[in-house]
Amino acid sequence: MNINDVLEGLDKLFAEKKLDQVEAFLNENLKKAKEEADNGAVLTILNEQIGYYRSISRKADSIKAFEEAKEYIKKMNLTKTEHEATTLLNGATALRAAENHEEAMQVYQRVEEIYKETIAPNDYRFASLYNNMSLLLSALERYEEVTEKLEQALNVLKNLKHSEVEQAITYTNLALNYSKLEQKSEMFHCLEQALQLFENYTDNKDAHYAAALSGVAQVYFEAGDMIKAAKTYQQVCEDIRSYFGENMAYAISLENLAVVYRTMGDLDQAEVLVNQAERIRGELQ
Repeated sequence: MNINDVLEGLDKLFAEKKLDQVEAFLNENLKKAKEEADNGAVLTILNEQIGYYRSISRKADSIKAFEEAKEYIKKMNLTKTEHEATTLLNGATALRAAENHEEAMQVYQRVEEIYKETIAPNDYRFASLYNNMSLLLSALERYEEVTEKLEQALNVLKNLKHSEVEQAITYTNLALNYSKLEQKSEMFHCLEQALQLFENYTDNKDAHYAAALSGVAQVYFEAGDMIKAAKTYQQVCEDIRSYFGENMAYAISLENLAVVYRTMGDLDQAEVLVNQAERIRGELQ
């Protein structure tokens, strides 16, 4: 089996928004890979299933794919390799989504052990791991440890070329975490760093940029600066609509902006935004 053809076919389905065909496509190719005894292809497709099922909130199916993937890791003698770490990272994220927090943390820690033995300390994958761990710790309200993990991620990113946007996103997450810790000085410092990086290095806006800017807006909201929160959410809405049209992210951003206006006491404008979001949600269903 040519696994690259499978991955290209999968990307095409997503690009053409044929989401109703993804599950059958993955299952069909998984069956074919097993028939051909192509264990490498099987493992790759199982990893795709872990992420796909997680993304559509079919948590049990995501974890089932993870469990099968672990069996293939053993069968292929890939224990303690980068391949195992990749699978474990996907699985830990699935466990986190299913709120199996303790097990997810154990798996993340296992990934860290393997990475320390197999990849360079400044490898981008460490930053990805620490960011994922920070999300889990935040869900557990262990905010001091969140700070530690985000700073570890930032230290990795600062040593990598062309990572400015990723640094900005991490600074934004740090600002949100400092807000929860009620450390306002640190919060605004991180926010300033994030905004500076966004302004200097974001030439081509994309979904990640809009999502990060939404995080900036949330920091302003948490800090009680409704004027800046509203202005930033408005920019998020404009960017999403300009580049991607009236998609679900646009509807969610309208709802976030509505919350800001409601907090400011402008109930009429909040209602207008909510109605727009409901219309878009209805059209996308």
